[in-house]
Amino acid sequence: MKIKVLALLVAAMAPVGSASGQPQIVDGRYELQGQMVYDKRSNLSWTRCSVGQTWTPQGRCAGKPVGFGFASAARTFVGVWRVPTKAEIDTLFSQAASGPKINATVFPDMVPGELLYWTLDQISDSNAWYADFGAGKTYDTLGDYAYLHQKMFVRLVHVGQMDTRPVVSITRFKAAK
Repeated sequence: MKIKVLALLVAAMAPVGSASGQPQIVDGRYELQGQMVYDKRSNLSWTRCSVGQTWTPQGRCAGKPVGFGFASAARTFVGVWRVPTKAEIDTLFSQAASGPKINATVFPDMVPGELLYWTLDQISDSNAWYADFGAGKTYDTLGDYAYLHQKMFVRLVHVGQMDTRPVVSITRFKAAK
């Protein structure tokens, strides 16, 4: 079996905090450093852009996120960065948000119509959990096996305070037939 490697680049920006060089704090909860954010409440660090988007010098996410089937999403990682569990992604929902149910200052440029994100949690051969940032909650797929092939998006996480080194690339391994 051959292994095909597809590298998806995430901007390699140096972390950027406030003018004083300190991280910017949002809502007393989120510590922003450029393309990464640390959630002090959950003790999780997140990439601020979805896989496939790039972080810009203007502090935005450019481009469109890349869609993955469940199996490919579950294999998406680089170093300590990986796809979140259901419990982890549940910490991102903000019911106070008027658009996507996520803090838009912390996680800018969520693409309308592209608000479904995979978690790592698979229930069975035909069911897995995903987050719907339009509705502000997680669902299991309760469908047939083909549903796990639907293209949804990925936001990466790791446990603990953020590593201040930039995320340079995200690699997905796919078995070729």
